[in-house]
Amino acid sequence: MGEFKDYYKILGVDRYASDEEIKKAYRKLAKKYHPDLHPGEDKAKYEKKFKEVGEAYDCLGSKKGDSSKRIRYDNDWDAYYAGKKTAEEERQAKSKQESSDNNNAYTNTTNTYYNRARHEEQSSVESDKAWDKIKKAWQEVREDEKKDPFFKRHARVDKVIKNKDRKSRQTTVKYRDKYGNIYKKEQVKPRTNSEEVIFEFKRGTLHVVCEFITQLEKLSYITEDSVPKFVMRNRKTIAGVLTAFVIMGGFSSTASDNNQQPPYSSTTNITLEDADYSTENNENISQVGENYTVYRKYQIGYGDTLSELAEDANCTIGEIQQLNEIPNKSVIKAGANIVIPYHIEREDLEYATTSVYYTPVTSLEDFANQYSTTVDSIIKLNEEAIENGQVISDSLIVPNFNTPSEIKTQKESANKTYTNSRN
Repeated sequence: MGEFKDYYKILGVDRYASDEEIKKAYRKLAKKYHPDLHPGEDKAKYEKKFKEVGEAYDCLGSKKGDSSKRIRYDNDWDAYYAGKKTAEEERQAKSKQESSDNNNAYTNTTNTYYNRARHEEQSSVESDKAWDKIKKAWQEVREDEKKDPFFKRHARVDKVIKNKDRKSRQTTVKYRDKYGNIYKKEQVKPRTNSEEVIFEFKRGTLHVVCEFITQLEKLSYITEDSVPKFVMRNRKTIAGVLTAFVIMGGFSSTASDNNQQPPYSSTTNITLEDADYSTENNENISQVGENYTVYRKYQIGYGDTLSELAEDANCTIGEIQQLNEIPNKSVIKAGANIVIPYHIEREDLEYATTSVYYTPVTSLEDFANQYSTTVDSIIKLNEEAIENGQVISDSLIVPNFNTPSEIKTQKESANKTYTNSRN
């Protein structure tokens, strides 16, 4: 065994100094004896002293909560100084110990402080480790949720519900044009107020059930998740259920309020905000053979009739009456604002719309008003150019509200031009 070195003496600290005091003493001496800070002097002397200081701190300093080196050194320190004591020193130490309780109290207090400081430091390290685990668990949970977020999950459920409901109410109706010709077309039968309440209740119930099943599936992680991670993963269970019930209550109250609205008369002016064009026709249609439905904000002029407006829009009088709550088709007032649904066949879409330049500073509401349509209609026609309500293109498609005859004329002209170019 080599020569014993008193590291406490080298660092100039007390035998029971705390880790913080040892660290401060080391930094002060390391700066004092660093060879690079003493150019032109006895470099070997400073290097030796700097090395001793570093060796002492490596033994006594607690790194990452590990104080095992210092504990072993303390045992060696006690054994070394116990062997150096003379009989007189041992007698004097024993006499002092027997005659002075204050010295014992001081020693015990110092030992207690040293142990408490070490315990507090270890507790702090353990607390930091626990918070690190919680943060890591939160990050993992967030990454899992980004793969299938709440709003996308319920948007898929809502789309399936609406598609099935629309197909169940789809019927074939006959109508006659102004020349007396009879035509047939598919139409979705509108719901009554009581049917609307029942539908929204069923719809909300399905959302609750789907969310409940999704949250139950998360219980499969219980064996591999820590307690904090499991709690974080299932934190939205109650919130999702409560939100679904609130939505159901809101739809039910809205449907009930519709029964108390005043009837349409010659003195009533329907505002565009009152028109409900967020019906089943207002979802993005992706199946081949179905129609696009866009909405036109129109002010009734003198001489206009609902039959003419319906014919131009390729819709039925009943749809306009249902959408604007007009009980009698013969009672309309010039100057009143209404909303007209325009049904566009998929193959006629290019003849019923126009591409226009969009200025980023213009809001979608102002842009829709400029072309006498609704924001929902703009979004429906520009699925690829609008993401989350934000326009990502410098041009948008708008409806030009052409009548079926105008569309037919344009198609014939386009076919004639194509035939001539081929010849």
